[in-house]
Amino acid sequence: MAEMLAQLAGIRGYYATIMPFMPLHQALEVARYYPHARVLMHSGEATLSVPAGGLDSQLQQLCSHHRVRANAELAAFARLGNRVEWCRLDDYLLEAAAELIANNRGKYGSHQGIDWMQRIFDGQKKSSVINTAVAAVAKRGEQILGVTIFYRFGETLHARYYGSNYQIDDNDFRYFVLNYYYSLDYAAKNGIREYRLSISALRAKTQRGAKIEPLAALLLFENVVPLSISECEDYNRLFYQHYQQQFGTHLTHDWALLD
Repeated sequence: MAEMLAQLAGIRGYYATIMPFMPLHQALEVARYYPHARVLMHSGEATLSVPAGGLDSQLQQLCSHHRVRANAELAAFARLGNRVEWCRLDDYLLEAAAELIANNRGKYGSHQGIDWMQRIFDGQKKSSVINTAVAAVAKRGEQILGVTIFYRFGETLHARYYGSNYQIDDNDFRYFVLNYYYSLDYAAKNGIREYRLSISALRAKTQRGAKIEPLAALLLFENVVPLSISECEDYNRLFYQHYQQQFGTHLTHDWALLD
């Protein structure tokens, strides 16, 4: 696959093919077999081994301070009359989710709106990827306050899209309830062993027990001089040091592959 992608880039006159968001060990494995490949670090993903007891078991593993805060956030969510429903993605929910997700992306500077998100969902319908999805929906009465869309592959659950109704913004901690607390119980009850919480809000996720796994971009070159190995190694070493300073013991063992 790497050879075909690199050849395609060469035919089209591109400098390289870039495969981002690859777990580091997988990117390095490809690079060992394809001599014109280079690996560059670009982010980290929060991951969690799902305890058999779900959220209760996970809370017991946290320090007292973080456990008390988590319980306070859950209590605030319930006190405001919220509940969580797990739903398949029908057309009605996809329409509502597209608007909420666009709201969230817009809050953090994205200019891709509702139409863009609807095109993403349309593509997922055509590819049948949407059949692997499930949504955690935060509701107050019949009003949808927030939604997180997850995708299941084997025994792994991926949190992919989060959206919120910011017109009702009363600090009910819906983000963590949907993306962390209730999702752990769902995962434990449905035979999921690994939960991947995406690349955002890493500090907050480590405080709730997550580890940070290294993600790399695999660069595939064809008919051009690739970046030097030493340049890539120097950059990756600085990247590792930066994450080590931020997250310390929360890094997974895969980061040692950069040494």
